[in-house]
Amino acid sequence: MAVDWTQLPQELLISIADNLKIYADYLRFCAVCHSWRSSVPNTPRHLPPQLPWLMLLDYSDESHGSSDRVFFDPCARKIRHLEVLEALSYDTRFCGSSHGWVVFLDYSDESRAVLLLNPLTQASLHLPPFSAYPKAQSFNYSEVDAFQFTFPQTQTLRKRLHLYIKKVVFSSAPLGNNNFIALAICCGVYANVLAYCKKGDETWTLIPRTMFSFADVVYYNGLFYGVDYHGVIAVCDINGASPIVSIIRPPLLFHKRVGAVMLYLVNSGDDELLLARRYVSRKFYDNGDLESYNTVWFEVFKMNWSEQRWDRVTNLGDRMLFIGSKSSVSFLASGSRGCLGNCIYFTEDDEPFPSYYFRIFKLSGGSFETCWLINPYGPSIWVTPNPC
Repeated sequence: MAVDWTQLPQELLISIADNLKIYADYLRFCAVCHSWRSSVPNTPRHLPPQLPWLMLLDYSDESHGSSDRVFFDPCARKIRHLEVLEALSYDTRFCGSSHGWVVFLDYSDESRAVLLLNPLTQASLHLPPFSAYPKAQSFNYSEVDAFQFTFPQTQTLRKRLHLYIKKVVFSSAPLGNNNFIALAICCGVYANVLAYCKKGDETWTLIPRTMFSFADVVYYNGLFYGVDYHGVIAVCDINGASPIVSIIRPPLLFHKRVGAVMLYLVNSGDDELLLARRYVSRKFYDNGDLESYNTVWFEVFKMNWSEQRWDRVTNLGDRMLFIGSKSSVSFLASGSRGCLGNCIYFTEDDEPFPSYYFRIFKLSGGSFETCWLINPYGPSIWVTPNPC
């Protein structure tokens, strides 16, 4: 006798749903039938923090116009496909991921529309376009040539333009929070500056320049923190009518190795502000264009608030960092099958070439592990699944 799975007792369905720990599995549970979906809340509140996936953007001609998006689960080492109903054009670029939402900038639109998308719930909304950024209307596209040390001449001008908005971070998930704030690093010819918008704003507001150039930003303990390439911190309180900025000038971080340096701020999740420093060796063509680059080392520091200095961290314990130019997060490895503590997961996401792999840096011995993907993809970004 066949079992009618749609008629399972509600208490059994609730028990099954309560034992699901991965949000994608919860969505699949709800998609079985109406009775299963109606037996549990639309938004699960019992789920633990979700480990990030890599959202891979495929710029190939074959993917143009496709609603299918590719995600890579680094702990399960699996490729996952999700249908994203929001249409993304060929000229759409990542410029951030925060609280489970991905930020896209559309360069096919002259207004440079800013789209927020939750790839799992399919929810989407728009922030003010960057044509509403105070200096955007006078922005001279020829100034992008100042960034050609990063991109080969063979790259189109429009592809190089995605450097104009380096990163966007949020104070919270954008839905259901009237205090939502978005903060962006905006690239100029001589400096990277900060601009923000609050829920309901129609324009971006420039924060008065406080440092030469911001390398990264993060939301931490109710405030935004920006860091420059020397480790100087700008603490930005944007909760009031006008931003209040204070500067912390720790002793300079001296480079221990030769090569280019990239800095990443990470909210540890346990009341610590971390700074990851990545050393990169670069190779150039004879004409000066970048041919390739390769990460050769990482260092990790934590902010010592009482002494206002960066203290070196040699062991993260059970903690692991997921590092990227558009999103960086931290999680505990315990209880996460397939994940390693005291490690940094990262991709070479700043390079202008397809990504065939992601890498793991092990702090304990300074070794690297390379995990190959099946196919080459464009830039990738860490996305933490969030039902809100």
